[in-house]
Amino acid sequence: TIGANDSQADMVADIYTRGPVIETFGLKPELVAPGVNIYTATQKIDPNSPMFHASGYTLATGTSFSVAMAAGAAALVKQKLTQSNLGLTPAQMAAAVKSALVNTATQDVADTGGGQPRLSAVGGGKLNAANALGATLAFTPATLSFGSVTAGSLPSSLSFTVTNTGSAAQTASFSVNQLVSDSRAAVTVSSTSATLQPGASVSVQAKLAGA
Repeated sequence: TIGANDSQADMVADIYTRGPVIETFGLKPELVAPGVNIYTATQKIDPNSPMFHASGYTLATGTSFSVAMAAGAAALVKQKLTQSNLGLTPAQMAAAVKSALVNTATQDVADTGGGQPRLSAVGGGKLNAANALGATLAFTPATLSFGSVTAGSLPSSLSFTVTNTGSAAQTASFSVNQLVSDSRAAVTVSSTSATLQPGASVSVQAKLAGA
């Protein structure tokens, strides 16, 4: 959840829980969206309601509003993919929609106080509906997490599938951009590029090694 229309816009809100997932140490959140000081329509019947305002509009804050932002963008992406007639199964459609949202998020967001946010605060970054609609590659799963690393557990490998959801052949390039430098760990990928025809897929392996 980030600020929408005040001096702290595009800053991670201090009201929401950060990752990772406690049980699995998986990556959460996977992206963030506006949820602070959202100017929205509301009810003007029950004055005892926290969402009451006589004008029918109010400012509201909460992760519920971030969810609505992401859901609206997801609906637009699903509509576009449906119109593309790719013959995606329900599971493939869900994965493609999630990938479009998460993997086209932008980095113009700051952590509480203005510093650079970690993945455990913003995931892929700030929701960008326009970018998501322009996505022509789908990654399944949308994110990878090696979880808790213990002595003797490395190296560890995970795989992801890349599918061309566009209407033309395209070449995808794969590389690792280490957000936080750590000489004790390194992630590599099994392929540096792949050319995919529309609807075609390729599997790529990501490997975590270290001491």
